[in-house]
Amino acid sequence: MTDFGFVTRRRAAGRVAASEDPGCPDRLTSRCAGTGRQRARTIKIRATEAERSDAGVTDGTQAKAGTSPARGKYAPVQLDESEILRRGLDTFAELGYAATTVRELARRLDASHNFINDRYGSKENFWRAAVDFALRDAQPALNQLLAECLDDDERLRKVVVQLYRLAANASGLNRLMSDESTRDSSRLDYLHQRFVKPFWDSLEPTVNSLMAAGRIPRVPAHILYFAITGPALALAQDPIADRLNPAASPTAEQDRSSMADALSGLVLHGLLPRPG
Repeated sequence: MTDFGFVTRRRAAGRVAASEDPGCPDRLTSRCAGTGRQRARTIKIRATEAERSDAGVTDGTQAKAGTSPARGKYAPVQLDESEILRRGLDTFAELGYAATTVRELARRLDASHNFINDRYGSKENFWRAAVDFALRDAQPALNQLLAECLDDDERLRKVVVQLYRLAANASGLNRLMSDESTRDSSRLDYLHQRFVKPFWDSLEPTVNSLMAAGRIPRVPAHILYFAITGPALALAQDPIADRLNPAASPTAEQDRSSMADALSGLVLHGLLPRPG
C-alpha cells in the first residue's frame, strides 16, 4: 500500500527547495528541486577537491595522515644542479629519449611534474643540458693531451686510451651516444656539433700524417672513425659481456679503466703496430 503521507512530505520538500531558488517558476517545482540538490552536491564536491588540493593530493590517491604536503609547483628540488643533470642523463640513457617522459624524469628527481618545463623549457632542452654537463671536460682534456704529445704516433695512442677510459667510466653517456647515433634527429646534430666534430677535427691532422707516413691504412674518414670509436661504444654493453663471460660477471663491477686499457691495447695493436 502506498504511503501517501510520505509522498506528500517529499513533494512539500521539493516545493521548499524550489522556493529557495528565486529563478524557479512554480510550474517547474519538481525539476528545480532536483537542480537544487545537484547544486548542493556540486558545492560539496568542489569543497572536497579544494581540501584534497590543500593536502597535496593530485593523483587520485588519499593523503596519508601525518605526511607532509606534496611538492608545490615552484618548491625547490632538494638536489644540486649536477645531480639533477646526472640523473637526467642516466634516465635518457636507460630508457631512450622517446620513452623518457617528463613525468618519469620528475619522479626520479622527486620533483613536481612541472619542474622540467619550468626550469629548462622543454624535455629536449633538459636533454641538451644533461649532455653538456656530461661532455663539459671532454674537449679541453683532449686539447691538452694533444698539446703534450711529442709525435703523431704517441698522440693517437694516448687519444685512443683516453677515449676508451672515458667510455668505460661514463657508461650513461656512452649508451646515449650509441643509441642516438643510430637515427637522424636534431639530437644527433647536437651531439655531432658539440662533441663528435670537435673531437674528429682535433684528431684529423694526426691521422692524416700517419696515413701519409704509411703508419695506418688509407681509408675513408668514417671507416677510421668506426675503427676507433666502435669498440669504445661496446664498453657500455655490460649485459652481453656477462653472458659471454659468466665467470667474470658482473662486468659493471670490474675495474673499468683496466678493461678499457685492455681493449684500447688490442685495437692499437692492429691499427697502429709499433715499429720493429
